[in-house]
This record gives sequence, C-alpha cells and structure tokens, in this order.
Amino acid sequence: GQGLELGLKTLQVTRAYCSSFSLGAGDTMLRIATEFAIERELYNKKVISIPLVREQLATAYAYLLAAEVLSLVGARGLHVCINQFSTWSPIVKVLVPEYVESLAKITSSVLGSRFFLRNAYADGMFQKAFRDHLIVSVFDGSSTVCLDSLSFQLKSANKGRSKKADHFNQAEAKARYRQLYDLQVETGAIDFRELEIFNRDGDLVMESLETIIEMLNDSDVTVGLSAETLATLCERANQLLVEQRSLDQKIQDYFSNSEQSKEFETMRFSLARNYAELFARIAVLGFWVFNRHGLRPALQDGAWLIIFLNAAEGQTAPPMTSLRESTLADLLDRISTNHMLSVIDFALAPRDAKPVKKEITP
Repeated sequence: GQGLELGLKTLQVTRAYCSSFSLGAGDTMLRIATEFAIERELYNKKVISIPLVREQLATAYAYLLAAEVLSLVGARGLHVCINQFSTWSPIVKVLVPEYVESLAKITSSVLGSRFFLRNAYADGMFQKAFRDHLIVSVFDGSSTVCLDSLSFQLKSANKGRSKKADHFNQAEAKARYRQLYDLQVETGAIDFRELEIFNRDGDLVMESLETIIEMLNDSDVTVGLSAETLATLCERANQLLVEQRSLDQKIQDYFSNSEQSKEFETMRFSLARNYAELFARIAVLGFWVFNRHGLRPALQDGAWLIIFLNAAEGQTAPPMTSLRESTLADLLDRISTNHMLSVIDFALAPRDAKPVKKEITP
C-alpha cells in the first residue's frame, strides 16, 4: 500500500540526478563552440578575438559553472537535509536544464550559419547535443509539474524556516551550512528513509543567506579579492536578502487569503518560480563563499559568479571587460589542457588515446 508514496519519493532523487544529462550536453556544446571560435577566421581575424564573441562565451561558461554548482549543492543536500528534498529536487530539475538551454542559445549564435548545417562542423555533434538536451526539461516531471509541486510546499517550507529562527544557534547553523556547501567536508551516507513527501522542515539554502553576508564581511574569507568585486558581491547579497524578505511576505499573504489562492492560481506558479530562482542564486553564492580558497585561482576572483548573477537577474548590460577576460581565460585554459569545464579539476583522457581492449576469456 506504499507504492505511490515510494514512487513520489523516488522521483525526488531521480529528478535531481537528471542534471547530469544537462551538464554533459552543456560541456559538449560550449567546448565545440569555443573550439570553433578559436579556429574560425572572420574579417581577417580569429572569431575568438571579437569582443562580442568573448562576452558570449564567458557568459555561457558562467551559466555552465552555475548549473554544476546548483547540482552539487542539490546532491549534497541529499546527505545533509534529505527531509527538505521535496522542494529542492524540483528546483534543480527546473533550473539546471534552463541554464544549459541559455548556454545552448548563446553558443548557437557563435556558430552562426554552421548551427543550421548538420555536418559543417564537428560532424554535427553540437546539433545532436542541442537536440537531445531539449528533452531533459520534459521527462521525469516537466518544469510545469515541478513548479506545481514546489508551489504547494512554499507555505510549509517558510513556516519551518521561521520556527528555526526562534531557536537559532549561529555556530551550529554555520557548521551545517559548511557541511552543505564545503566540498572539503565529508558528508554522511544518504538515509533514503528520511525522504518526505512534503517539506515542513524549512530550507537550509534560504536560511544560509545571512551567514553568507556575514562571511563576505570577513577579511579571512575575502582576502585577495579586489575591492570592486567585493563591493559588487556584497551589494548582490544584500539585494538577495531584500528579495527574500519580500518573497516571504508575498507567500504569507497569498496563502493566508484562501479566496485569493483559489482565484489566482497563476500567482502560485509565479511565487514558485521566484522562489526557485532566488534559491539558485543563493546556492551558487554560498558555494563560492564556502569553497573560495579551495577553488583554482581563476575561479577565486568571483568574475564568473558576478557574470552569472547579472545574467540570472536579467541584466542585459555586458559584463566589465576584466570580468569577461578572467572568465574566458579559465574556459580557454580548461579546453587547452583537456579538462572538464567544471569547478572541479577533472582531467579528460588524451584525445589521441586508444580504446582499451581486454582479452575476453570464454
């Protein structure tokens, strides 16, 4: 008699794991587009030297890194706060594919006409990854299904967070945030018995924002960071806090009015969308703050993070040249040294490597 419950709980896990499909497709598309820009000549110069193309590739790379970070935080959440995962998994399932779809749109414009020609470049692998990835946002629960699931839990998740605030212990909370975000901290085994259909426990990512802001004001955390970058990140973090408080109030107002909640169902989806996007930006910022000194130098400067936050907030102004060049330099380094396009240093096999053939004994 527990088949339906077991199925719903299983979906929480598999939806989060779907992000791996997106990350692989994103790496492939961005790698192909970047190599094309390096090789292709236009107007008597390499395409990679065109400022607009450099901006596009840097932005696409920032989207890919953010998608990976959101996936990592989600995966660690299974270990640290699995009883909250009924609200986390829909967010990961919705936004990671969307970030990679944004990457795909950007990089397709870098390819130009070759995007429309199947075999004009890289044997059509970009088009294959582009086409295959589109289905990720549909299976295992479409974006609409996931946002619907999230929307009905907003009230209880916020209520759980409010209850925790009354018994807040800063030292204990920071230790738990570190366990969630810090890759150097080992997590315990996943206890799938702790999965819940409905999240009444709060939201560890949302709770962590004020601690993240405090850490941005800690000189030990931000040592070596330029004053301009630090000021920008502090401004972004404080703006996230303003958005969070405003959203909390909107959620409370909506669910306290039963007539409104029945009549304006589209508002419920809007609140879920806003919650998911806010969650993602806080998660990416929190990951960077807690892991900064463990990241490679090119990612410690926060350039990619600012580019992502600007793009996620809908800002259309191009990033500062210094941010663009720093982010692009890391992308080009990852490709030239044959590494995954990732926040983690992960070397790929040499391109000329031969497949390993093992003797098969009958």
